[in-house]
Amino acid sequence: MKFRYPRLAAGLLLILLPVLLPAQVLTGSIYEGRQKIPLRDAAITVEGTALSARSNHRGQFWLEHVPAGTITIAVSRNGFVSRSMVIEREADQDTLSVGLSLFPSNASFDPQSQSVAWRIPRFNRETAQGVASIDRFHLRAGPNRHVPDLLLGMPGSFWLTQGFDGVQPSLRGFGGRHIALLQDGVPILPASLTDGPSLWWLSLDPALVQRMEVLRGNGSVAYGNNATAGVVALSSAPIPFSDGGWQAHGQLGVHAQPQAQLGGHAMLSLANGFLSAQVATARRRVALLPLGHQDENPRPDAYQTEQRQARIGIQLSPTQQLDLSWETASVARDSAQMPVSDDPRGWGEQSVLRTQTMLRWTGNFPSTFWNRVSLTAVQQDYTTSRGLFDSAEPWLEEEQLRSRRAMLEIRSSPHWLWQSVSGVELASHLMTAKALASNGGPATNQAAGLPGQVDQQELGLYTLHTLDILKLHLAVGGRAQVQRLAWADSRFGEGDWAPQVLSGQISAMYPLSQCVEFVSTFGTGFRMPGISDLRAGVPWQSEVFVPSDSLGAERTFHSEIGIKAEHAFITGSVMVYHTQLNDWLRRTGSSYQGLNVWQGASVVQLANLDQGFVQGVEAEMEVPFHKTVSLFGSINYSYGFQVTQSDELPGMSPLNSRLGLRWRSVGGLWSRIEWRHASRQSQLSALDLLRPGQDPAGSPGWNVVHLHVGYDFAWGYATLGIENLLNSPVRYHGSVYGSPGRLVACSLQLGF
Repeated sequence: MKFRYPRLAAGLLLILLPVLLPAQVLTGSIYEGRQKIPLRDAAITVEGTALSARSNHRGQFWLEHVPAGTITIAVSRNGFVSRSMVIEREADQDTLSVGLSLFPSNASFDPQSQSVAWRIPRFNRETAQGVASIDRFHLRAGPNRHVPDLLLGMPGSFWLTQGFDGVQPSLRGFGGRHIALLQDGVPILPASLTDGPSLWWLSLDPALVQRMEVLRGNGSVAYGNNATAGVVALSSAPIPFSDGGWQAHGQLGVHAQPQAQLGGHAMLSLANGFLSAQVATARRRVALLPLGHQDENPRPDAYQTEQRQARIGIQLSPTQQLDLSWETASVARDSAQMPVSDDPRGWGEQSVLRTQTMLRWTGNFPSTFWNRVSLTAVQQDYTTSRGLFDSAEPWLEEEQLRSRRAMLEIRSSPHWLWQSVSGVELASHLMTAKALASNGGPATNQAAGLPGQVDQQELGLYTLHTLDILKLHLAVGGRAQVQRLAWADSRFGEGDWAPQVLSGQISAMYPLSQCVEFVSTFGTGFRMPGISDLRAGVPWQSEVFVPSDSLGAERTFHSEIGIKAEHAFITGSVMVYHTQLNDWLRRTGSSYQGLNVWQGASVVQLANLDQGFVQGVEAEMEVPFHKTVSLFGSINYSYGFQVTQSDELPGMSPLNSRLGLRWRSVGGLWSRIEWRHASRQSQLSALDLLRPGQDPAGSPGWNVVHLHVGYDFAWGYATLGIENLLNSPVRYHGSVYGSPGRLVACSLQLGF
């Protein structure tokens, strides 16, 4: 017996020791979605350490010996989107509790957060800019023939021109080359993009988009060139690693809408603990009219679109990952649907092709100054082909562009209330252009719309910081951008530009009450002149362009103020914005070979001459009447004016609004009815009046009603919608065609 007491005392000491000494414990709960359903078997790791745990049947986990200071915990589970959280544990803090929700990878991301504004994950309600984040559920709720369809109905978003050449989305009144389009953080639109409608917006299939984030307003500081009007950031479906052995997942979907679209997509992924792979393909025939066609005008443009992806992920270590992806996307005019004879401009075959290869390394570290480091290398090849048949010598033109990019991004957390992201971006674009003409005999070389060879180099340095100081949410950032462009051409010789610019931005949020925040943003933006500003040599609309000797950056000063409210009974925002346009490019008279007129066309070139502004107001709101029913709506008005020419800005969107009711049952059945409105647009510039079919009195207003229903089941979903329920006549501002009719849209997706 005398030997049992020491052993008993030692056993009790071992049991009580974790209670008597500081435990340095991290506890928490993992949930599924916003319904707070406990999620079991989720893997929780502390990045940069060997600490890991797994949630139990109640979604709870327990981690001991967690180090003090700033730590990052990563949470993952097969079939769900992995998430991470940066937390601060004080040295004298023994126990810390957290909670985190995961969202199914085949359903949605967190729709309440975004990272597009400052490249740092933030809740929408804590971001001063006008932002929107749309998850997978909302993406599939409409017909979504192409990516610009996803923008329709969003605050501040609209379409402008469609028909013949493509589409031109608009954010807060202007777009074209002033909207940056990203896919998984990589710019997609080519450097040769013209300031007008484009087929490149059709090269991304909505079926392969898992999430969309939109920044309305200046994004130049965070994303550099071509982001003065805003940013559209698309994310592909994630391919999480498996917790155990090999696992396979797949999906197959079809989409149909008479006259407007017919297509399908397929995706297959395979993963284990260290390797993940995914292949996906999508194809559809799409008509550019948003709602169909029922009048006697020529048939609308129709295009065949294809997109194929292949991605591989390698888990190099618990904190490092390597991703390799390959993608090809093409858009080709459906000549059987739109013969040359039906085209009043004489355009024939048009097509674009993009091929992309990307390598990305990501590392997570316990360091304060480099929590997360990402290095990306991308090569993109663009080919644009088009033909013109209404001249004496029909000709075909082809442009080939090779772009190479390298991007380094470093995220830091100097303090748990201070986060930053800084980076370096390098880009090189090499373009060749050629044109062939034939009058029935052998084809001969002709002058292309661009110089024969153009080389463009870009370098950007940026740093962005978000700080939470007491009640104030503050964000500041700056960017330095330099660029060099050189060209060589048999007609115009050689030349080069070397513009450079500095830009900065500051935004702040301050609570006026417990539920209402005052927001403000001030900053400068820019668009560097690029390859697209070298259009030269081809007479068009009685003008022929010659390259300018020197062009500088188009500059903007953007300001917006407003309020954001989040309450149990209503969520919404009201924003007033003003963008000053400085050194805007404008055509001006010039000479070629000493002549002001060449081949019967006036010689013109671009120069930084114009000043102007765009201003407006936008508002959005959502009112939840019940856990399953909510009312939503938005309204936007923009006005633009060219001060130096005393003329309206071209391509301004009209006053537009929407109002809808959304219902979703617990069992998976949902429905949505939505009314959309556009007022008459009589704000026309001289360039607007040159558009084919544009009424000098303006574009008429319209009202449409859409009804959609759907059902989400365990292995897929089905949707059915009636577009333009009341069969109202519609003509989008700037569109060549009008009078769409009532259409039925349906889609079905199956998965395993």
